[in-house]
Amino acid sequence: MKKLLFFCLFSLTYAVNSFGQFITVDNTFTTVADVQTLIEDVLIGGGGTCVEIDNVMKFTGIDDGDTDNGIGSFDATGTNFPFANGVVLTSGNINLVPGPASIISSGGGWDGDADLEAFTDAVNSRDASFIQFDFQPFVDELNFNFIMASEEYDQNFECNFSDAFAFILTDLITNTSTNLAVLPGTNIPIEVTNIHPEVPGPGGCAAENEQFFDKYNFLPFNNPNTSETAFDGQTIPLTATAPVIAGNPYRIKLVAADESDTQFNVAVFLEGGSFNIGVDLGNDLTIAGNNAACDGSIITLDATDNSTPATIFEWQFFNQGTGMFESFVPAETGGTLDVTVNGEYRVLVDNGTGCLGEDSIIVEFASFTATQPMDISLCDQLGDGTETFDLDSTLAEIIGIQDPASVVVTFHLTQADADGDIGALTMTNAYDSGNDQIFVRLESVFDNMCFATTDFQIILDDTTLANDPGTFFVCDDALDGDDTNGSTTFDLSTLNNAILGAQNPADFTVTYHPTPGDAIANTNALSLMHISTGQTVTARVENNVNTACFDTVPFDIEVVVLPVIINTPVLLTQCDDDTDGFSLFNLTQAEPLLSADFINETFTY
Repeated sequence: MKKLLFFCLFSLTYAVNSFGQFITVDNTFTTVADVQTLIEDVLIGGGGTCVEIDNVMKFTGIDDGDTDNGIGSFDATGTNFPFANGVVLTSGNINLVPGPASIISSGGGWDGDADLEAFTDAVNSRDASFIQFDFQPFVDELNFNFIMASEEYDQNFECNFSDAFAFILTDLITNTSTNLAVLPGTNIPIEVTNIHPEVPGPGGCAAENEQFFDKYNFLPFNNPNTSETAFDGQTIPLTATAPVIAGNPYRIKLVAADESDTQFNVAVFLEGGSFNIGVDLGNDLTIAGNNAACDGSIITLDATDNSTPATIFEWQFFNQGTGMFESFVPAETGGTLDVTVNGEYRVLVDNGTGCLGEDSIIVEFASFTATQPMDISLCDQLGDGTETFDLDSTLAEIIGIQDPASVVVTFHLTQADADGDIGALTMTNAYDSGNDQIFVRLESVFDNMCFATTDFQIILDDTTLANDPGTFFVCDDALDGDDTNGSTTFDLSTLNNAILGAQNPADFTVTYHPTPGDAIANTNALSLMHISTGQTVTARVENNVNTACFDTVPFDIEVVVLPVIINTPVLLTQCDDDTDGFSLFNLTQAEPLLSADFINETFTY
């Protein structure tokens, strides 16, 4: 969200620092009138005539007989400092604030601040610098951004010593005061001693709230010559916030000081324009921020908080072609605006004073898509009509390139259940499925009405069976030049029908392998015209649709030895008892003469 609060044209002259990587400061805000300009034009960001600011007070060294001024503005243009510009309060001389990093010890020795000591752990404070003013907010929450930087960050003093600062908000109706400079979610004052990394070695200390610490600006951590400021360490940007009542009077006091001595200064950098007491359209709605609107929905932008009957609204959109905000045609002048397309939108609000408050917001519409996964084929291993399947294994395919953290996926058995977000399947990582159609619902984690659906089929294939064909006998032959060497060619394809049994040969593929392991892995398939001296072969029957559905069976192939004729020719002699030239011969009498293994052999004549 880009926030440009109530504004009027103004100009400020910043001192120029010859080192481009360092922030620059302006120390010319020396009177109460100067500080009022600083508050209105820099801290609030937009002209004193547009915001009710009064009773401005200030205090720093030059107000207590010292030459040091600890109040001014900073400009970080061209640097890596987190804030582009703003207000800086320091317990020393503001001219010493720009980098490079070095020990800042101005040693002014002016008075401390009793209010600061009342709201922090500081005692006997010295060298206080503060600005104070009364105001009336136009919204129900006050917030502004800040960074604490300190010389106490030296891998030593952060364990025991801490200069102090506070942002004291006082309700002028109830006369109650609160320190806004506290650890997020607590009432604990922010101090160097409770935001730092681990300090090792003797006298060291464990890390405390390290997530709020940004960096040290000295070696070996970082090059001090490239530090944007002269301080040895700093926090990340933090936000001070508090609920307020729109239209009620409040006082804010922003104060920083040394504790007990005048050494090792502290500074607070307040981001320019972040003191929010004006129009607020809320946070940007972006895909990157995981809070985008749902494609096809309507987002209503509302600028009516604290408006009056005299309030005038003008809505604009950012034209990418011209690089400028442009008014709608016809003009949109209501307190709300319905948005249906991506873009950056701005509202200008005149509460009747003639000065405009404004805020802008980026709105993106996310299109959530459920990609249809491929149908799943499972083998019914037990033949019982069900198989277990991990539905979650399809998530990556369903979600695609979308951020998994931004969506929720559920599985259903009907389209109506998926549309209504009811009857979601459980145990999705081990779902017992038959031939089921699965319906998928993918919805945004930010809006459960922003969803898409798809479906896929789980196909349960019948059990695949490899039948035992029995021993495959083949006679030795002379195709290899020797019909007595015990080696021959087996045509394994002749066993396919016996192995498949009643299964349709068009639906299955039969392969043969030298070992059961090869058959299971479907590797080292044998040639169907397989030359062997005899061995155990394993057949694999595989479903052509679902290759994971297969069965194997081992069987033997044997080479049968050819009969050996030991005498040839063999002579049978028989008497011609009736001298007619014919006699009755028993041909089987030749068998033991022809073969030594005649008992195991069959003879035909």
